Amino acid sequence: MAATLFQKPSPFLFRGTQFPVSISKETPIHSWSCIHLNYHVRSKASNQKKRLLQVKATVGVEMNELDGKHLEKKKLRILVAGGGIGGLVFALAAKKKGFDVVVFEKDLSAIRGEGQYRGPIQIQSNALAALEAIDMEVAEKVMEAGCITGDRINGLVDGVSGSWYIKFDTFTPAAERGLPVTRVISRMTLQQILAHAVGEGMIFNESNVVDFKDDGDKVTVVLENGERYDGDLLVGADGIWSKYFVSSDVGAGKMQWYAFHNEPAGGVDSQGKKERLLNIFGGWCDNVIDLLHATDEDAILRRDIYDRIPSLTWGRGRVTLLGDSIHAMQPNLGQGGCMAIEDGYQLALELDNAWKQSVKSGAPIDVVSSLRSYERARILRVAIIHGMARTAAIMASTYKAYLGVGLGPLSFLTKYRIPHPGRVGGRFFINLAMPLMLSWVLGGNSSKLEGRSLSCRLSDKASDQLKTWF
Repeated sequence: MAATLFQKPSPFLFRGTQFPVSISKETPIHSWSCIHLNYHVRSKASNQKKRLLQVKATVGVEMNELDGKHLEKKKLRILVAGGGIGGLVFALAAKKKGFDVVVFEKDLSAIRGEGQYRGPIQIQSNALAALEAIDMEVAEKVMEAGCITGDRINGLVDGVSGSWYIKFDTFTPAAERGLPVTRVISRMTLQQILAHAVGEGMIFNESNVVDFKDDGDKVTVVLENGERYDGDLLVGADGIWSKYFVSSDVGAGKMQWYAFHNEPAGGVDSQGKKERLLNIFGGWCDNVIDLLHATDEDAILRRDIYDRIPSLTWGRGRVTLLGDSIHAMQPNLGQGGCMAIEDGYQLALELDNAWKQSVKSGAPIDVVSSLRSYERARILRVAIIHGMARTAAIMASTYKAYLGVGLGPLSFLTKYRIPHPGRVGGRFFINLAMPLMLSWVLGGNSSKLEGRSLSCRLSDKASDQLKTWF
């Protein structure tokens, strides 16, 4: 799938894994074919006869027979507003911990890729490790369906000259910490795997949460059609649009690409999107121009993009937020969805710890404290990675290859090909900081993951030429 998300045409070509991959002129370009889901979700009108679903916040355990084994059922109902990746990952994590979960999604067709603007998503090592800790079987399915991109050259390329500006090694930080290697996977496939694992009975389609009330003992959500549902806590997982310029291998001989141009929201391309892009990026390297020429007009999509400044207040009372609903970030690091997955793991863990404490002490489960504990555990790491993503966006949009670029009367200096001071200084800084940054981003949360061993996969093997490439 090719999408145009316009920002200032900096001569920076982000490649690959969002820490990008190389582009070959011989690589065929195809639109990403939709993969329709074959599971069914429960509609809001299908079997909901009662307008108010009440669940007591009782601490206890029910023992049910399941294949000869006892399954703990923890009496805590969790309401999740939003069935995107973050919402479904948390629902799965909570389900695996034994909690009762209901997911409200206003339009499941959009999140599974039947509408526009849905393409592949990058799941980096830190998020894959979190998925392993949540559900190893689900993680295996995701990794089997994904295309490994962490075993090749990733980096930044000067969009005009086509030469490498900086190369990133994303394989070594993963291997050294016993983590899976980064993959790119179709959003539709990922959504299918997660929704199937969560279970059709837990997902309410065509159910848009428009309001809620926290009375101290329970939370009541109000749907767009007026229906109300009670639970012990509410998790907001509705996302907002995100932001890219990437060209990336997505497997099966296919490529995806994204472009930026800075302009007011809601615009249209009267002369055609492809022609306008060729005008905007005229003079860039052959890799960019070849991708544009190889893409059909109908395969190019346009949308406005946003991010959100992280807040220090993620929730209040029995309500909290996760993923893009609280920390939507620019995708220059490919960590937006990854942070939502980490959020889902951490929130389920804190609720489980609170439940264990309540069983031990005999006191009611302290939902509010567990939500605040989750927020404290996540705020700093998310804020730092959000800042890194913004810094990368600023660097990309202000990058100038040569002295004189953008200087008006002094633009004649560009013919002398004098490297711009910012380019030289930026490369020096990135060379020093990038290995440490990648090590922390990709592996900084791995030591906190319960339920997974620190081990690599024999299938996650880098090319023998990896060190030579770098």
